[in-house]
Formats: sequence, structure tokens, C-alpha cells
Amino acid sequence: MQDIACLSPSQIKVAHSVFNHCRSADRWTISHAEAEQAVGPIDSTLWSQRLARALDETAAAQDTAGVSMAAFAKRLCSGASVRPLRMYQAWLKELDQLVRLQRELEESRAALKQFTAYISRPVLPAAVRKSLLEEYDSFQMRQVAESSPVRKRLFQSGQMGLDDFVMAVCPKDYRPKQGNQEVEQVVGDFLTMQLASQEKALAEKEAMFVEEQSLVATRPSFLTPPVSDTAWSSWIRVFDLLDVDGTWSLTFEKLAGSQLLPIEVCDYMCKNIGGTGLGGPRDGFSKEEFLQKMIDIGNCRPRKATLKQCRLCGAATDA
Repeated sequence: MQDIACLSPSQIKVAHSVFNHCRSADRWTISHAEAEQAVGPIDSTLWSQRLARALDETAAAQDTAGVSMAAFAKRLCSGASVRPLRMYQAWLKELDQLVRLQRELEESRAALKQFTAYISRPVLPAAVRKSLLEEYDSFQMRQVAESSPVRKRLFQSGQMGLDDFVMAVCPKDYRPKQGNQEVEQVVGDFLTMQLASQEKALAEKEAMFVEEQSLVATRPSFLTPPVSDTAWSSWIRVFDLLDVDGTWSLTFEKLAGSQLLPIEVCDYMCKNIGGTGLGGPRDGFSKEEFLQKMIDIGNCRPRKATLKQCRLCGAATDA
């Protein structure tokens, strides 16, 4: 039997895709044509000598529900020594990260699309707003407001006021109130830079599994430019505008309560900026986390004056 070391990363990527497809479908008996329809072209030799046999052995196993990719790898390359199997495991971890990056990229594209559509809508007419408020106590309208898990959080937080209700049930052709140009610019920049950063990371990860990689390597740049005074000041102003109680933190409720952003984007920002351990709330992010995130995805560095401070947001107050 051919050793696993003779398999290329691109072949292992194909095997990984086939395994994930069969596991999600809970069906291990699959033809070459069906597999290609699900994951794309598959080399006939790889299929006949490796994948078909590994799939047959998996289908014959009694506990197919609990089969792991590691077990599938051993069937795929039976007789392989420990060393190549360890190499295979390392590649599998990279592939799992690649799948995660693809999922995150789709979420970012959806968030940017929702944001772009939201800020292009006209403001809700006063007559329509009045009509919606008259239905505030309606059970049917409450169900509309709770139509998605994210919207339902506004009720569960105990802070669903009249303005929050209007935002939750606002017709999709309108936005609940007039927007703020600088907020829209900064949030739009965040979403765009976040997407570009993820696309770059995904491209680098996918390059590891390309059959024939280019010999021309791009020299990495180790010297990033400092953040511009204009961008830095704008980030601070927007954060302070949204931070209505001056706690140096933004939560989902604060962002949604501003009615300047779609609820889904508020949720996206909390999930993708917070959780870094830089003092942010459980359901949001701190000022330091926000500034650090903008610096990271903007591929820039803090100014020297900022580095002299213990905290990025401490420097922000002196900017």
C-alpha cells in the first residue's frame, strides 16, 4: 500500500471534503459521480485506490455515527507509519481552520450586505411610525418583533422601549431613524476591512493545498504604517457617540438602542470585536478592544504617543 507521505495536500483536502459530506449526509455508500457532484473533481486513481475503499470500510463499521476523520485517515492510508499519519493530522487541523474561515467569511459578507442595504433605506415616515406604535401591545406584533433570535434578545434584556419596538418591527423598506454619516463610515470601514482581512487569511490557507504553487513569493512587509490622525480621531468619536453612558464599553443593547445600525450587524460586531480579554463586557466589547481591532484589520500600528500609554483607550482620551 502506498504510504500517506506520497499523498499531496490537495489530495488530502479532497478526502477531507468527501468525509465531511458523507458525515453530514450520514451516508457512506456513495459513487464517484455523486462525490464529484458534492465536492468537485476527484482524480479517478485517488478514488479507486483510496477513497472508495475507505468509504466502504467506514460504511461496514457498526458505529458510523461516531467515526472521526482520524479513523477515516487510517482507513484511507492503511499500513502507513506513525510519522506520515502525524503529518496528516497536522494537515487536517489546517483544513478544519480553512472550513472555519470559510464560514466566518460568509458571515462577514452577509453582515456587510445587510449594513449596505440598511443605510441606503429612507427614514420611516412619521405616519407609519405612529401606526406601528399603536400596535405596541399587540400579541401579533410582538411575535413579529421576536421573529429572529437576535431580535428576541431585545425583549429578554428588559430594555424594549417604544423606540426599540419600532426598530424591531420597522418594515424592511425603511430605517427607523436618520443615520449618522460618521458612524456609517467607521462601521462600514470595519466591515470592509474585516472582510478583506478574512479573505487574505483564507487565500493563504488555501494556498497550502494547491497542487502546483507559484514559485514567485511575495515578500512580507514587517513595517506597517501608523494609523492616521484622521482615522484614529474618527474611531474615538464614533465609539464615544455610541457609548451613551460613558462606561468605555459597548453592548448589544447599546448598539441596537442607537437605531443607527441593523440589529444583525450589532450582533456581528459584538461577536467579532469582543472576547479578547481586554476588559470588554460579556455581551459586547471595550473601547480598547474596538481600537485594537481597527488597528489589526486596518494593517496599521498605533502612534508613538499611543504606545506610551498603558491602554489604547487611555491614549484615546489624550488624542
